[in-house]
Amino acid sequence: MNPQTVTAPKILIVHAGRELIFARRDCDILSRRYPTETFGLTSVTQVPRLRRRMNDADIVIFWFVGRAAIWAMMVPPSRPKIVAIVGGYEAANEPDIDYGSARSPWRRAIVHRILNRSSRIIAVSAYTHQAVLNNYNIDPRVLILIHNAIDTGFFTPPASAEREQSVLTVACPGGWQIRVKRLDLLQAAAEKLPEVQFHVVGRVTDDVGRQFVEHAPKNVQFAGELSQGELREHYRRAAAYFQPSRLESFGAAVVEAMSCGCVPVVSPYGALPEVVGDAGFILDRLDPDHAADMLRRALAAPAEARQRARAWVVERFDTSIRAHKLYCLIDELMASP
Repeated sequence: MNPQTVTAPKILIVHAGRELIFARRDCDILSRRYPTETFGLTSVTQVPRLRRRMNDADIVIFWFVGRAAIWAMMVPPSRPKIVAIVGGYEAANEPDIDYGSARSPWRRAIVHRILNRSSRIIAVSAYTHQAVLNNYNIDPRVLILIHNAIDTGFFTPPASAEREQSVLTVACPGGWQIRVKRLDLLQAAAEKLPEVQFHVVGRVTDDVGRQFVEHAPKNVQFAGELSQGELREHYRRAAAYFQPSRLESFGAAVVEAMSCGCVPVVSPYGALPEVVGDAGFILDRLDPDHAADMLRRALAAPAEARQRARAWVVERFDTSIRAHKLYCLIDELMASP
């Protein structure tokens, strides 16, 4: 029986700022079964309109417990059931890089309040799941793990097996990203590998980022912000993908690159070891010599390694897997009091 003929729950997905790819993807998934819309909250003046939309929904999903969720939940609506999707910043408490909502007593209190008013909390990785339990006093029964996902039918390897001897990283050069994404290590590793071309995809966000670009080694090129199609072509050309982040709640770009046949080299932090598994290289330490050595190994990896990277992603992180788990969650919520 089609669930829509039984309950037909109306779903609203709320996110902040520019249109979020994750929110659009979940809207596409849920729209196959339920009436689903998105709402991008960019200004506090939109809150009254958002409140009306929320009260007209059966289930409201917040993609990240950030600004949009905080404004919308100042006075929690009584009608819809709330689902909070937790990302890295909300869950984290990382004093060495001064990162995470749980670092601040007032931010921790606000996020804690929203989480405790949610019918379900979705962690996008096992790392995030544990971080929520460590940093917030919540009922563990409402916290569930549904991995983030990508469209492996879109992110596919190239027809030719030939690859450039190049390394790709997706990050926005700027203040906090340089620190958290460890772009300084990328720069240092590039200096150790002058014969290898490095490409960084992502818009420069501030003066710190512009200075970083200006002083980067000659073999580091910056592509700026790209469309999904353009980004896919970069994945298909590069032999290795490098993500030396100090923290990742999932690492969608890593998974996209693997799906296109890139061999990943990642740090041992956050969810990165979880999403890469044995289908790539995990750094033992964040120093330039070790990173350069691992990148050499990734660049020299045979075709079998690229096939293994893609197979790992298809089996674990395809959107069909997330879709099944989201459908089960929605049906469960609508069946519960």
